[in-house]
Amino acid sequence: MRRTQEDVTALVMAAQYGNSDAVRVLIERGADVETRSEEGKTPVMWAAASESLDVLIQLLQHGADADATDKEGQTAEMQCEHPGCLDALRNAERMQRWHRRRPLLVWRR
Repeated sequence: MRRTQEDVTALVMAAQYGNSDAVRVLIERGADVETRSEEGKTPVMWAAASESLDVLIQLLQHGADADATDKEGQTAEMQCEHPGCLDALRNAERMQRWHRRRPLLVWRR
């Protein structure tokens, strides 16, 4: 993934500005949900800080680490004030398990 002069990927910028359509397209095209900005912040951290619940949920559904820390030891939860974002971060593991499930088909004769 290409980076800007400030060492920021498109996914980090889309998450920072809460652009859920851009985040969706970038993830569909293989963007790394764990990429980091120069400060060590992940897209999840930027989405939480910008209180963009839609973007945050998309990232978490695609396996982004809700507990990652930046260079200062801050987590997404520490940077978030929006109640919906806090709830999503606290339930990330359960949400990710749900999306990894595969349907079991049973054939009967």
